[in-house]
Amino acid sequence: MQKNFGQDAVPIYGSGSLSNEEAYLLGKFARTVLKTKPIDYNGRYCMAAAATAMNQAFGLDRGSLFPAEDIAHTDFLILVGSNVAECQPTLLQYLQSMRIRGGILAVLDPRESKTGTFADLHVQLVPGSDLALIKGLICHWPVAGMT
Repeated sequence: MQKNFGQDAVPIYGSGSLSNEEAYLLGKFARTVLKTKPIDYNGRYCMAAAATAMNQAFGLDRGSLFPAEDIAHTDFLILVGSNVAECQPTLLQYLQSMRIRGGILAVLDPRESKTGTFADLHVQLVPGSDLALIKGLICHWPVAGMT
C-alpha cells in the first residue's frame, strides 16, 4: 500500500486502553518502522461528541465543570451510563462521603455494575432511552431560578 500511495497511506489507530508506555511504543513503531505520520487514539474519537455537547452547553470541553470535592457536598447525584467504581475509582471517596452525609446516588445504566450495586437507586434503562428520561427530567424537574 505504501509503495503505491506513499508512506502516510497506512494510518495507525491505537486504543484508549493502552498504557503510556504502550502508546509510546505504538507511536515509535509507526514512525520508525512504518514511517507513517497519521497516528491517532480512540480518546479523541470517542470523546468528540461529548466535547461538542459540553462546548455547546457550557462553553468548555473539559470532563468536569466542578471540583470533584463538591460531590461530597451534594444531596442528590445522578450518574448516567457511568461505572465510576471501575472506570474512575478515585471519585468513589466523594460518593461515599456524600452518602454518609445522607446524599442519594442514582445510577441510570442498562448494565449491571459495581457502581449500580453501590447506588441507592439503580435504574436499568432500555439502551437508548436515557435521552428521553433526561429530557423528561429537564422539562419537569423544579429547579430554583429556572423557568
